[in-house]
Amino acid sequence: MVRQVIAIATILAAVLGIAWLAYTFLTSLSASDATVQSAIIAGLFALVLLVFTYWTEQSKSRREAHRDKKIEAYSVFFDIIFQLIDAERPDGSKKINMESDEFRKEMIRLKRNIMFYGSPGVLNAFTDWLKSSSASHESTPEKIFRRIGRILLAMRRDIGLSNFGLNELTIHQIYLTDDISKIGSTE
Repeated sequence: MVRQVIAIATILAAVLGIAWLAYTFLTSLSASDATVQSAIIAGLFALVLLVFTYWTEQSKSRREAHRDKKIEAYSVFFDIIFQLIDAERPDGSKKINMESDEFRKEMIRLKRNIMFYGSPGVLNAFTDWLKSSSASHESTPEKIFRRIGRILLAMRRDIGLSNFGLNELTIHQIYLTDDISKIGSTE
């Protein structure tokens, strides 16, 4: 309770101090010569512009640094998905043992990277995919492709790529030879 009173008093004192400084500045400015007024206004405008430019450059450099990390993290997901696609055999068996230590380590690395670098959209899509993977009796090929597609689209959006014309199924058409719209309809 005492801390709240002190915090409110501090904020009130700061607001009153800023108001007094603004009032003093404006009265001094209005009492000065017109050339001095224009120089002060131009200087203030330049200062505000300088601070804004610095802030946007810093923000851009942070986004760029994170973008490289995100691309690296998301590449792990792409590697796993394409390994699984490559391992699929015509008879339905797989060449990859999903219970192996190597596969488990890759999944842990992927989860760690997505948790650390992923946007909320990527995290939500990935979590949805993980939940649906554990409930495999509810998964149809179309649902699986849709969930993976949501992750891919969220990752593309997160690194600044356009998803114009793509949806959660058509994004897979680049690596599938079958018509994606017919997957799951032949069950």
